[in-house]
Amino acid sequence: MRSIPTAKGYSRLDAFPLDDSSIFATLQEAENYAISSPLKYALQIIGVLETDDVYVITTRGLLVSLTDSADGA
Repeated sequence: MRSIPTAKGYSRLDAFPLDDSSIFATLQEAENYAISSPLKYALQIIGVLETDDVYVITTRGLLVSLTDSADGA
C-alpha cells in the first residue's frame, strides 16, 4: 500500500504579520507603498499603526479605510 504525503500546517511563532508589507507605522509609508511598490496589489488589505486603521488598496493605488465608523468612534 502506498501513502500520499500531505503538507504540514504552519505554526505562528510570534505576533508578526505573515506578509511584511501588510502593516505600516505611518499613513505616509502606507500611501507610498500603495502608489509605488511593485509588491502591492488591488484589494490588498493593510494596517496602519499611526491611525489604528485598516485600509484596502484600490486598483488606482489609493487607500480606502475599512474601519471608519459612522459615529466617529
